[in-house]
Amino acid sequence: MRKVVGEKVRKEEEGDRLSNQKLREMLGLEPVGEMIRQRRLQWVAHSARRGHSDLTWRGMRKEVEDPKSGWGEQLRKNWSELGVKDVDEWMKLVKEGTWLSRALKKMSSAEAEGEEVEDQAKEL
Repeated sequence: MRKVVGEKVRKEEEGDRLSNQKLREMLGLEPVGEMIRQRRLQWVAHSARRGHSDLTWRGMRKEVEDPKSGWGEQLRKNWSELGVKDVDEWMKLVKEGTWLSRALKKMSSAEAEGEEVEDQAKEL
């Protein structure tokens, strides 16, 4: 990000480097964790649309159903944020190709509004 902006970006009054968060805001980029979450959900949706016979989807389904799987736990958490209860509901929802992109946009805009409120509270 710093290479895109150019030379070292510093706060004018303090002489300190800008935080990565401020740089992302300047460049209009999402946080890396958000990008990973979106790509993970998009990949799982793609695999689910391929159906029960797809080996990738079978493996993902096993991960989701395994309570010890860290990846499955993260995916279940992402699903709960979207209001998805289980694998079967996920399969029904992703059959409509545009559902996930709309849901992710809603989540991103809600999180951005939440960050703005937090920033305003910090300034006070």
